[in-house]
Parts: sequence; structure tokens; C-alpha cells
Amino acid sequence: MDPDGRKPDPDPAMPTGAGPDVPEPGMPAGADPASPEPATPNGADPAAPDPATSNGTDPADLDPATPAGADPANPDPATPTGADPAAPGETSVWQKIGNFFLDVLKLIGGLALMVVGAAIALASLAFAWVGCGLGFTTQFGWSTMMYGAFLFGSVFSDQWQADMDSIGWNPFNSDEAATTASKSISFYKGMPVHRTAGGRSGSFWGIYLAKGSDQDTLRHEWGHGVQQGILGWFAYLTQIGLPSATMYNKSEWGGYYHAPWELTADLFGGVTGRRYTTAETLRAKEYIGILSTPLTWITLPVLWIHTQ
Repeated sequence: MDPDGRKPDPDPAMPTGAGPDVPEPGMPAGADPASPEPATPNGADPAAPDPATSNGTDPADLDPATPAGADPANPDPATPTGADPAAPGETSVWQKIGNFFLDVLKLIGGLALMVVGAAIALASLAFAWVGCGLGFTTQFGWSTMMYGAFLFGSVFSDQWQADMDSIGWNPFNSDEAATTASKSISFYKGMPVHRTAGGRSGSFWGIYLAKGSDQDTLRHEWGHGVQQGILGWFAYLTQIGLPSATMYNKSEWGGYYHAPWELTADLFGGVTGRRYTTAETLRAKEYIGILSTPLTWITLPVLWIHTQ
């Protein structure tokens, strides 16, 4: 009461009947009137950052397209921080320069190998025809020439590059699976491999492997390459290549692959899918043994007639 005995007038802003400690309508029960901010939990520090904003980042700086917890300065999770996001997968200028000089080296090196290999192969023809293992000289020259050709051609053919990459550019590659999986070219145990569209496979200084051929076919054709190395190019063409072509699918020897010139190719190549008798194997070895003598070229016609 006032000293005059009158009651003080109520606060006009306070609802009638409301006490001074009654919270304002619309304010949550138990809320502190001194902390009227409804978005701030009772007792929370209003100076603290919004829980929805991590690390004190200003909400105004957040891109709505940026995932929660992502670094706003690096919003693309596929691009590492500090990486150049422009033109992904594009070859840099330095890579292009490096590739250019690599291609130049391939062209020069490939051309040099072709010239050297061709010179060796041609020079060997004069003496390799007598046999006695001199045919391997011709094979070395031819393989060197073809390796250079593959190196040179890979500059212009992505498929050649891929085929040779699959064997690590190893001319002595012995992986049959990798060779038979090639599309255009390959190397197998020192011999160049050329993939052909189909039909029969063949071998003369290189393996001409029909697409779809299995690993035993590859081994067999490589075995023919060993025959050429032992006999030389002349005896190989007349006593291996000619009867092989003319007696295909004939059974004079009990089957095409049972003929001495085919059976020894299987033996040299390590074919696993065919089996032969001891007599057949001995006959095939004798055939090659006789042909590999220095005077083979004299006995060739007689021997061929005798074996028919």
C-alpha cells in the first residue's frame, strides 16, 4: 500500500490477476523471462553456435547443395582438396609433350630394329637352307624385324599397343592365355604372332594364329617354328610345309597329327591334348633327324616319296 493507504495500480502490461512471477502468455512453462529467445534452450549459452552449424561456420555461408559435414570450400567429394577440378581425365600439356617424345623414340627404334632384323634374315638365307640349326639365325632376324614393326605400328594403332602391353612387350612371353586373348598381334617364345580372321593356323618364321584357336594350337604352331630352326627354310618348306598343306584331313598316318611332320611339332611345342604311341613318336623323331643332316637337300625328294 501507499502511505496514503491505497493499493498501487497494477502494471497495465501485466494481465489482470497475473502475478509478477507469472510468465508471459506464449512463453514456455519454466522459461526464464530474462531469456526470451525461444530458439535458445533454457540454460544454453546464446553466444554458442547453432548446433546445426558445425565448427562455428556462419550459416549464411553454407551452400544448401553442400552435404552436411562437407567442407564448403571443397564441396565436390569426388575432387580431392587442392586438385584441379577442371577437365577431369584430360591429358596435361606435360603429358602430351612426354607422349610425343615417346612416340618419336618408338618410331626411330622400331625402324632401326626393322632394318637390322631384315638384314640378318636376308643374309642368313644363303646358308640357313642347309639345316644344322642354322634356321634359328633366320628366325632371330625375322623376329627382330617384326618386333620393330610392332613397335613402330603401335604409334598408330591402339589395339597393337594394347596387345603388346598385355604381355609387357616381352618377345619371349610364354603366357599362352595372354597370347590367345590378343586381338591383332603378340609374341610367343621368341616368335611373332599374327591373328588371322579364321580357318587354319600356320607357321613360317611367325605364327599365324586363327582367331578362336586354343592354346594347344598355339603350342603346335610354335613347334613348327622349332622345326624351321633345325631344318632351315628350304627343308622346312618342302618337307614340313608342303606335306602339311597337301595331306590336311587325310588319314594315311592314322590321322593328320600322327604324320611325322605334325607329330614332331606337337612334341616340340608341348601339346597336351593329344597322345601318341611309342612307335609313332620314334618314327617322327627319325624323320626330323634325317632331315637335319647337312645333306638333307639331296635326300629330300627320296625321303618324301618313301614316307608316302
